[in-house]
Amino acid sequence: MCFKTGNGKNYLAVNPSSGFLDAKSKSCAGNAVFSVDYFTLNKNAPPRIGPLIVIRAANGKYVRFYGRTLRAVAPRIRPNDRFYMFSARPSHGGIRGGAVMAPGMRVNLYPMTAGSS
Repeated sequence: MCFKTGNGKNYLAVNPSSGFLDAKSKSCAGNAVFSVDYFTLNKNAPPRIGPLIVIRAANGKYVRFYGRTLRAVAPRIRPNDRFYMFSARPSHGGIRGGAVMAPGMRVNLYPMTAGSS
């Protein structure tokens, strides 16, 4: 899965040297490819709108929320660590809760840490 930014030109990608995520990639390939699983780490279920998910980056590490930035640094995660939990919510009408995430779908990612959006 790739995440296209709101400007419609760039993709979210992992900087290989720092592990930080940025929106500089011009294509959906390499470090811009992510896998999305339910927080139970069920890789066989397709990611859906609403339930808590975790994001694994192209470098094989899980994405964590740090204040105002995202970083792919954890090779393993604990089931109760909210810093790795995200919720994908519709950014416009027409998408119902529980819908499978699909190409072209516009969603907002919300980290599940207190006071974050």
